[in-house]
Amino acid sequence: MVRDTEQSLGKITITEKALISLIMKAISEVEAVKVPSRLNASRHIRLDFKPREKKAEVFLRLSFSPIKPLVETGRMVQDRVRDVLETTAGLKVERVDVEVTHLSE
Repeated sequence: MVRDTEQSLGKITITEKALISLIMKAISEVEAVKVPSRLNASRHIRLDFKPREKKAEVFLRLSFSPIKPLVETGRMVQDRVRDVLETTAGLKVERVDVEVTHLSE
């Protein structure tokens, strides 16, 4: 369990698996980034969650295609991941660290 919200009709829980799916969707929307497979997601995506503060930190290990400047692509990934987690899951994202591990053709 990652995030619980108590509503008038009961509790809503967002699991880590669901949040990782959101992160993968966000990554897939950035051109020049290779999205990790769901089977390997745990090797490429780490989510640290602070439930009391509803804050999250995301650590990504990704492959980029060098069709755009790598730093620009990394910033686009950071912005997209933050936007998706904040708007969709209601989390405050404190940081999104991106490590470029490979360059793909």
